[in-house]
Amino acid sequence: MFLIRSEVDSIGVEGNQMPHHLKLHAFLKNVSFKNSVGDHVFIDEEKKPEAKYDILNYVTFINNTEVMVKVGQFIPRAPMDQEFTIHEEVIEWTWIYGQKTAVSEYSPSCGPGFRKTVWDMEPICCFDCVLCPLGEISNKTGIGQREKCPEDQYPNKERDRCLPKATTFLAIEEFLGMTLACAALSFSLLTTITVVLAFKATRPESRIRHCTGPRASNSFILISSLV
Repeated sequence: MFLIRSEVDSIGVEGNQMPHHLKLHAFLKNVSFKNSVGDHVFIDEEKKPEAKYDILNYVTFINNTEVMVKVGQFIPRAPMDQEFTIHEEVIEWTWIYGQKTAVSEYSPSCGPGFRKTVWDMEPICCFDCVLCPLGEISNKTGIGQREKCPEDQYPNKERDRCLPKATTFLAIEEFLGMTLACAALSFSLLTTITVVLAFKATRPESRIRHCTGPRASNSFILISSLV
């Protein structure tokens, strides 16, 4: 208060005026102290009190009484970790349907195996988590990037890693395996019989050649070559 009064008194001096606050002792340079109310007071290089900003909360009570309540302050040149103070327990959040503290809402991060699908006409922080499509995986939380499995691998049920494809063989106990095995044996037996008959038909003393004639023998040879 003394500093402010000295500046006010110096305004009425005409001519080459000398502000009274320069007559103060040097120990008042860069002074920081608490006043009678308990508030911090800071003085700058020109011996002027530093500006501070009060943070006010606009509160409306049930009887429609409106009051501005101080809930904190901001002092630019205050010491570290003291320039900004706020008392959250004093803040009152007034809503139409009752009083409730404001809480930011956003979608949780998608876990491994899921991808993001942003909602239409909504901020980017609002999205759904959908299982990765077939053949793709996502093995990190919140990344949103998908990877394709190599040709010799496939994604697991959770879609968070790729597994090597197992080589499967057709078992003889299965119906298809039994059918193919019987067909292969039948064709092999038929081929063997045809070759034997063709060999016997070409012998001069063979009964088959004597009964069927030379043309039939040539037919057996042609059939065996085709088989």
